[in-house]
Amino acid sequence: MSEETIVGCWQMIEAWDINDPTKPEEKTYPWGQPPLGYWVYDPAYNVYLTVLPQGPIPQFYRQLASRPPRSLTVVETPWSLETNHDPQLLYQAVHRQYIKVALTTPECGTSDYGNYPESATGMQLRQFVHLSALLRGDTQGADYLVVHLRPWPDPVAPSGWPDVAVCLPRIEQRFGAPVYRDDDIEAFALSPAAREAR
Repeated sequence: MSEETIVGCWQMIEAWDINDPTKPEEKTYPWGQPPLGYWVYDPAYNVYLTVLPQGPIPQFYRQLASRPPRSLTVVETPWSLETNHDPQLLYQAVHRQYIKVALTTPECGTSDYGNYPESATGMQLRQFVHLSALLRGDTQGADYLVVHLRPWPDPVAPSGWPDVAVCLPRIEQRFGAPVYRDDDIEAFALSPAAREAR
């Protein structure tokens, strides 16, 4: 959307439900307390809501939060043009570190939906890197690479979601065993400081 088509973007401060109108003091907080999310409206008052579903945040991000804010750079991959599939900014509210996104084409298969290879010309995005550059050793000052093993928030893949199983062995071969692993993510140390923090 262009700047002229968005009326505003608001960060959610509080969101609650009252299930029994006779007991208004008994509130439930379906998106957490405080909630993590944003509301965006266009001129026709269509809402686009991005919220972090109440549930687990990978412990890795809580570990990053114990470090001074803005002291680390975390590269997240893959990502989606469909922002309701991108928890990065919501996780960043927890860990408070810098983030970049790694584009996966062609290392995880070829996709032209929100992805382009390092060899492409005509576009340069400052907060994006290419997985191919990371695998070559050009970490661009990043400390960690976080690989999302499946689509978020649900198992239905958004358009252009890469096959992470194709590229994960190369990532593990290049960077060694992950410093953190759960069912959703694998995190790899890229910098000496990150390797020492294990």
